[in-house]
Amino acid sequence: MIKLEDFLQKIQVDLQNNEYWHNKIIDSKCKIHLALMVEPYLSLILSGKKTIESRFSTKKIIPFNTISVGDIVVLKKSGGDIVAVFEVEKAIFKHLDNENDIEEVKEKYGKDLCLEDKFWFEKRDANYVTLIKISHLQPVSPITIKRANRQSWLTYSREEKVTGKDDGVGKLVCIVGKIASGKTTVANELATAMNGEQFSISDYLKYCLKQNGNENPSRTQLQELGEDFINRGWDDFCENFLKFIDYDKNKTYIIDGIRHKNFFMTLCNKSYPINPVLVFLDVDDEVLEYRKCERQEVKYDEKRLAEGDLADLFKLSDIIVRTLGKDVTEIVDEILNVLESKFIVNKVEDDMIVLQNLKNEINEFNKKRNWNSYHNAMNLAMSINIEAAELLEIFQWSDKKNADKKARGCENEHLKEELADIFIYCINLANAYDIDISSCIIDKLHKNAEKYPSN
Repeated sequence: MIKLEDFLQKIQVDLQNNEYWHNKIIDSKCKIHLALMVEPYLSLILSGKKTIESRFSTKKIIPFNTISVGDIVVLKKSGGDIVAVFEVEKAIFKHLDNENDIEEVKEKYGKDLCLEDKFWFEKRDANYVTLIKISHLQPVSPITIKRANRQSWLTYSREEKVTGKDDGVGKLVCIVGKIASGKTTVANELATAMNGEQFSISDYLKYCLKQNGNENPSRTQLQELGEDFINRGWDDFCENFLKFIDYDKNKTYIIDGIRHKNFFMTLCNKSYPINPVLVFLDVDDEVLEYRKCERQEVKYDEKRLAEGDLADLFKLSDIIVRTLGKDVTEIVDEILNVLESKFIVNKVEDDMIVLQNLKNEINEFNKKRNWNSYHNAMNLAMSINIEAAELLEIFQWSDKKNADKKARGCENEHLKEELADIFIYCINLANAYDIDISSCIIDKLHKNAEKYPSN
């Protein structure tokens, strides 16, 4: 793991005669970012030709929305040493909806970015970009970092490290990968490093079978039980698993063996506001076959429902570790580095959650309380209006300026609660009468476009 103290003190010593940078480095309020750089872009920055650094990504990962004006960026050559630092003059975050947005970025900032045509072509599917204006560029004497990994960007908050602040909130890390990818080994090491507890889905399945007198279940029996749980519903499956591990939001858990996207998404809902982190171990196929032979792995049907679809989990992953040539310590260090950056995509945010999953979650909530029997058109329509009135009450006797101030400030939490109640009742109404919300919204937008044509 690359620790802040591994290089910060050396930079301080190197720049002790530079008054501006000396004061900058010792300012504990400044966040520090370590950026891994490849050629020719590192040389272009050092020569002064490249004045904007960029990071394109398909997901909202660091440094998107995490880097600020005045922050320090430390430049490290890929496979080499730290060679320079600069201050962030300006940070621009853009959501790229289509290729036209990328072309707009290229046209507006291309000269300062100094990116090759090949780069623009490779980033045509990017959804986000962070543009970082460089100022006060300062070369430093080469600083070697031991066992640096391949993470292209790391973020450190010295203020938290200095105060030793601990919010008491635990973590939930899920390790996934193919059979023989080393999930359990990595999970055990990570649990030790994070002072957490390690569990697997198969631990739960074995426990359930043991309760029925089966002390040594076969893989087929585990598959059959897993499929039975899946058919009963993800909500109960996940909830019972959390009871099995005695889940406590103040503790840290490392879970391995998740094989279904729906289980993981349900876990995200059940553990909210804790944000589960999904780690995918990407192991070379030849290595997998060798390990299977070495372990004398029994042949089994990989197409069964219980085996899930790892392709979906790969797409959802927050951290993808290429394990080739790395031992378990290096793999764990790489995972810890990303976790320290503290910017993992929240799977229950609007741009991640599937509306149908939300509808299912609300329906399961109602079923467990026998509330669905009260859900008729009259009751639900009245409830929507009552909640809307409570929303309106927040802004009673406020002028436009004060209403806006309330919405962004002291009443923001209240606003979110009332808005949530309205949405929940709207979804209840849709569930009660089998209404597909997405299609009816799109249909209404088309009707509105005909009724109110754009200028």
